[in-house]
Order: sequence, then C-alpha cells, then structure tokens
Amino acid sequence: MKSFLLLAALLHAPALQVQDSTHSGGTLQASHVRIILEGSYATVLSTYRIDRSGEPLVFEAARLPGQLMIMRSAFGPGFALEAQQLVDVRRLTAPGGPAGVAEIHIRYLVEGDFSRIPIFVPNASTVAGEGAHYVEVLGAAEESDAGDAVPPLERQPDGSLAAIPSELPSVVSLPAATGSLPLAWIAVATAALLVLGSAGYLAQRMLRAGRS
Repeated sequence: MKSFLLLAALLHAPALQVQDSTHSGGTLQASHVRIILEGSYATVLSTYRIDRSGEPLVFEAARLPGQLMIMRSAFGPGFALEAQQLVDVRRLTAPGGPAGVAEIHIRYLVEGDFSRIPIFVPNASTVAGEGAHYVEVLGAAEESDAGDAVPPLERQPDGSLAAIPSELPSVVSLPAATGSLPLAWIAVATAALLVLGSAGYLAQRMLRAGRS
C-alpha cells in the first residue's frame, strides 16, 4: 500500500526544472575572426564582445586530426583565460566577474593541416544581428575557389576573403587552390608510387635470377 501511495505521489508531483547551463556565460554580441595563412601555419586572432552574466566564461575549440594548436594569448579586461587541453577539445576558461560588456581576445597558431581551422566558441547565447559576426582570411592563394569554403567566403578588393555568417562557426573550412590536390590524396598517391616502384624492382630481380 505504501509503495502504491509513493508511486502516485511521484506521478502527480510537478516536473523538476533542470537549469540549462549551456548559455550561462552571457550573450555573445559580436565576434571578429581573422585567419592569417603564413606558409606552414595559420595565425588566428579572435575578438569577442560578450555581455557577461557574471558566471565563468568557457571557450572550446575542437582538436582536429593532423594539426597542432599552439596558444599565444587569451585575455579579457583585467584577467587571463586558463587553458586546458582535453581529449577532443581545447578549453579556455575566464573566471567569474562583474556582469557587463567585455571584450575577450584569443590568439593561437594552427600547424600541420590547416584546411580546417577550429574556432573557439563561448558558452554564451548568440545575438543574430546582421553583421554581428565577421570572418576574414588573409594570405589565401589567389587561384583558390572561395565558394568551396565554409562559411562561404567572398574575395575582397584587397585580395582577402571574408564572410558574414549568421552565427559564429566552430570550424572554418578553407578553400583549396584550384587544380591542387588535398594533402591526404598526395600522401596516398606517393605511397602507391613507392609500392609500385618496389614491386617493379622485385620483378626485375626475379626475372634476372631466372635467366641466370
């Protein structure tokens, strides 16, 4: 009887309200991401304008295979962000502080395969205002097809590439030069040529041995 009464009480009890902590850091009002391609690496300079709620801010960027991310600086007005490297993401944490608008600056390098550039995204809700988010790429090859990029980039008069996405992207996929092959394809082709060369050499050795 007691079990039945307990079950009835649970069924009629009001549902628990679970606090959503996904956007606890405040509101992302604007962002500016500048990617500078320089030979074998890319420099990323990101600026965020966030109306802080007073809670800690957490920025996360995906760790992508084939590349190395090197932090240079991460700071806001009067504080530095603490860096933490996890299995799948790189995390930066800003301490809790007074509520209000603050600018956060993050600078890092991406080495290796930078066809996709990870971007730090804060735990803040996004304002979908027109022109609030701006992505620009400097140093891309002139023959690259900007239409293949994500978000779509447009060639500017100064030769740079730029996009105004509706929200801050977590990854920027850069366009490859027209007529060029991806690095992964080049590696596979090189390995295949080495295998074919070795097989041909062994076949010649066996043929010569059979004639002698």
